[in-house]
Amino acid sequence: MAIPKFTLALKSINAINDSTEVGNDEPYLLVIGVDFTNVNALVIDTTRYGPFSLAKSETATTFSMPFGTPAAVYDSMDTLPGVVRRPFWGLNSRMPTPIADIHKMAFVMIMMENDDGDPQHIRDLVHGAALNALVKLTNNPAGPSPNSLVASHFRRAVVDAVNKLRSSGAFDGGLNNDDFVEMQEFLIDEQNFAPPRMGRRDLAPPLTFFKDTEGFFAVTVEMAFS
Repeated sequence: MAIPKFTLALKSINAINDSTEVGNDEPYLLVIGVDFTNVNALVIDTTRYGPFSLAKSETATTFSMPFGTPAAVYDSMDTLPGVVRRPFWGLNSRMPTPIADIHKMAFVMIMMENDDGDPQHIRDLVHGAALNALVKLTNNPAGPSPNSLVASHFRRAVVDAVNKLRSSGAFDGGLNNDDFVEMQEFLIDEQNFAPPRMGRRDLAPPLTFFKDTEGFFAVTVEMAFS
């Protein structure tokens, strides 16, 4: 199924329940995305939203930007990552982007809770691990042929890479002293693209992320067509 220009972005995070820490929670979301339409020229990006300061039952809603806002404008507003609704599709460009086959894109989401760490540094660690894993996936002579790879291969490679990064202790101590809440594969299919393909729509149901000591959060993703 070919889809005309569209974006995907975080619309809101709701703190259904708070963590055991004193004060507000500060969740932030990392979204790893890959377009493997051309397995010899993967397009990979990791988008960070937040941290947000949320008490129990509070919701943070990102600020919608006009269609076609270039990546440079989003980058110039990087001091407000919890406010701007920067798209995680299109990858890198932040622009409404078509896809010739919706089965050629894959996403993984990671919910973190800020605890005196550096969210951007953790984003960079996650992006590097995901990038290395996906490049290895498409160049593994012992694995599936590149042209036979499907979205689940890419999602699983990212999940495994992040779990390996966590087990190495890279998320603990120093700049990386933030708390991991939960990681999920974000699935998208034909039903999400049902006509009419115009305007903005929320993808339902919201995704939920939970860890008993780190809070319970619901995430709403917006799809928008230019």
